Amino acid sequence: MNIIITGVGGQGIIFVSAILAAAVGTENIQYCKIFDEGQRTGSVSCHIRINEPPSPTIPNGAADILIAMDKTEGERNKKYLKDKGVYIYKDENNMFMLGKIYKYLDISNDKIEELLNTKPRSERNIQDFRRGKNEKD
Repeated sequence: MNIIITGVGGQGIIFVSAILAAAVGTENIQYCKIFDEGQRTGSVSCHIRINEPPSPTIPNGAADILIAMDKTEGERNKKYLKDKGVYIYKDENNMFMLGKIYKYLDISNDKIEELLNTKPRSERNIQDFRRGKNEKD
């Protein structure tokens, strides 16, 4: 499974990716952060590879899921998406989008909420995660 989460600095892309990677809980996960360190609002993408051949980044045309928290960055990263891959863009917060990703993965809801409980603003984060998870596509 190849997943790309993209947006701009300050949207919590790296935080969401770290929670997702920890929730998967497999030894066969690769996690690569790509970002423009020059600006808070610069481009940020995280490539997450679960049970895939060793490579830090996802090749063009190989992403199963592309989650965009910024429309421009979503368009820029569509080249990575498979022909029948899932593209999700919504102008929402990072925990809502984590809920959207959850629907496509075999991850325990309890594990994600347990991880979120260890972070600041945990109650709000869990509420937003549940809202994204329960939203109909």
